[in-house]
Amino acid sequence: GYSLNIADICPVGAWTSRDFRFKQRVWFLKKTPTICLGCATGCLVEAHHNENTIYRLVPRPNPETNTWLCDHGRLTYKAVQAGDRLTKGVIKNGLIDFEPALREAAARIDEARGAGAVAVLGSPWLSVEDNAALARLAKDALKTENYCFDFSFEQGIKDGILINKDSAPNANGTKLVKTAHGGLSLEELTRRITAGQIKVLLAEAHAAGLIKDALKTAAPRLIVFAANRGEIPAGAYATLPYTSYFETPGTFINYQGLRRRTEPSVEAPEGVKPLWTVVNKLAAYSGTSLRLDSAEDALKGIAFK
Repeated sequence: GYSLNIADICPVGAWTSRDFRFKQRVWFLKKTPTICLGCATGCLVEAHHNENTIYRLVPRPNPETNTWLCDHGRLTYKAVQAGDRLTKGVIKNGLIDFEPALREAAARIDEARGAGAVAVLGSPWLSVEDNAALARLAKDALKTENYCFDFSFEQGIKDGILINKDSAPNANGTKLVKTAHGGLSLEELTRRITAGQIKVLLAEAHAAGLIKDALKTAAPRLIVFAANRGEIPAGAYATLPYTSYFETPGTFINYQGLRRRTEPSVEAPEGVKPLWTVVNKLAAYSGTSLRLDSAEDALKGIAFK
């Protein structure tokens, strides 16, 4: 729905959003321009925040995508501050400090790597930078050909206003990574998993959901990246936390092919790192330096139009 837009257009401020009402005086709020990652439309938004807390998202009207903002998009910031936000790793169902969780994940990856049975799945929910870092991990550190950045979804506005048929924000961004780094089709990776050829799979939590039937059938050891505990797929062996895109810059390509960037509004919880940093550390534990000292380092070889 779009009911929360009423608060934006009310000329005297009599209409207020129940989500925001009286939680913070408006004049205390700082404003950071960023983008909505609720779907492939990629609306421009402004995050209003104070003292490391986001209080609301409002639209940044522009001629390319949006004047308004859908209610779902307005509330996407809540995951950043949710009670199930991960600040530690998870092994099976137990919380564990990040570095020991990373070491355990790396040890399981190395076991499978020796047999050529490790795979990496990119994600249309991750930035171009983070996907590119995962591609580098697969090719340069793990030296596996079992990796996939192949996501094609039907795109277009489904409600005649803003909401996209594609609920992922960056399927078009993954195409740039696939062009630069190659990899398997999603169908071929799924076939190899189902055939039992993959013993360890690294994947972002939402992307793992795209192949859940194959994972259930073959049950490889699943190592996932997730920001919130509620995202963790059933049966995941290890979960590594990473920063939200309200906390770190990232590049996304919307359904129109427009290149847009998230900008940090708040700081991540202590010890939680951007995904490209987590990937860099995993590579180091596997004996390879990817030399990813910044998000931009991962973009080498990526050709933006």
